[in-house]
Amino acid sequence: MRREIVQLEDRFYDRYNELNTVDDFDIHCIEEARTGTRFIKRSCRAVYQEQALADEGQAAFKILQRFRGPGPAVADSGPPVPATVTIERRLPEYKKNLEEVARRDPELTRLLEERARVIERYNAALRSPPARTP
Repeated sequence: MRREIVQLEDRFYDRYNELNTVDDFDIHCIEEARTGTRFIKRSCRAVYQEQALADEGQAAFKILQRFRGPGPAVADSGPPVPATVTIERRLPEYKKNLEEVARRDPELTRLLEERARVIERYNAALRSPPARTP
């Protein structure tokens, strides 16, 4: 059932990305293991969120280079803007766009409803005790 949920999500995001006119709000999913673990996790983020994380990392790296380089340790641009600030600032606009695109397309609505049903079945299966064989 988990595979079915992922497939429904992928179909939703593919369709949403086709209909969405704001490129920053396109959604892409990746599967990765975080540093220090082998557990693979799936995460789906909008382009603007990925860019905010990349910008934060790049700014932090540049500051680190300046402090480790020859000469006086000077930070001329100040601390990097945390990605969460950038992400949260655009979140209302992103959510509004996502809802509008989903409402306008019956296929997206159907995929969301189907995903909710599969998740409900999945959670019920997790709660029920395993069947015993004689």
